[in-house]
Amino acid sequence: MPRSSKSPTGYNRDARWQRERQAAAFGKWAERFAASGYTADFLTFKFDPLSGPAAAVHAAMLREVERVYATFVTHVVRNPAALSSCGRLPVWISSPDYPVFKVKRERLVDLAINDGAHVHAITFTPPASRLQGESLVDHFARRNAVYIRVGVSLREIYVEPITHDLAGVVAYALKALTSGRIDEDESLILPRTLHELAQGTS
Repeated sequence: MPRSSKSPTGYNRDARWQRERQAAAFGKWAERFAASGYTADFLTFKFDPLSGPAAAVHAAMLREVERVYATFVTHVVRNPAALSSCGRLPVWISSPDYPVFKVKRERLVDLAINDGAHVHAITFTPPASRLQGESLVDHFARRNAVYIRVGVSLREIYVEPITHDLAGVVAYALKALTSGRIDEDESLILPRTLHELAQGTS
């Protein structure tokens, strides 16, 4: 039987290189949005207990993030589906993540639920929007009941403005991707279409 031209170690090395390349591409997008005047924020989504294997839990979490985005985007532009809204939509780069104990002490409840899994999102809000200068911290605090309500698995949204070291924050948010803890297709970019994404930094 012919032997593979690559050892398992080689495949692992190539896979890690591919994940790091993908994360680096996200970092470049982030820099472009920041340079275009978008406001950057760091969001953390935490959830009630979800059942199923890790991939199913991650997918359920990302569906909730997409639900939140679908509501939030209407506070940025009046009609997100309109052709005129291309290039004026907020951009979110989201990825499931797990606690890193050496970085900070986590609450016990956050460690116990879903094995500590949560979602980080690096968000970019365009300079011209219906928010009229309202920060994401204030927006999500004021409309908490709109996003977190009975019947949804989302338990908490934590918002922190990114004021420095954007590249470092992006790397932190995507550390589960670069380490191989999650698969490449388990990250989520919103809006979904590449056309809308490209228009945002044109």
